[in-house]
Amino acid sequence: MTFGKTFGHEIIAAGLGGLPLSWTPDGEILGREKLTQQQDAVLDAVIAAHDPEAEIVPNSVSPMALRLALSRAGKLKAVSAAVAALGAEAAIAWDYATRIDRAHPLVLGVAAKAKLTAAGLDGLFRAAAKADPK
Repeated sequence: MTFGKTFGHEIIAAGLGGLPLSWTPDGEILGREKLTQQQDAVLDAVIAAHDPEAEIVPNSVSPMALRLALSRAGKLKAVSAAVAALGAEAAIAWDYATRIDRAHPLVLGVAAKAKLTAAGLDGLFRAAAKADPK
């Protein structure tokens, strides 16, 4: 097993962040003997689910880059309709944002209305990051 770019994020998301634990890219875990039995089981689950080829999901992207990613995925119309359905303030926030944050309540609400899954939204943010001029 090797560990890719996302392994640290997955460790934190599983509640293991801050523990006396480290790892090498080739799959060696250091400090495992200091974990509780429950923490060790959680770590095993993280390792089992880890995809070393996965890319990190950016926290935010530019509006232009996200709209390009949505257009390329054929989702721009559905997302635009979802924004409009949420009302004038949502439309203003969406239209004038200087960055689009992945975890923002508006983004999550729009994704739900547009029937985008969490994995689908992650994929759109990854695609947007590749197009983002920053």
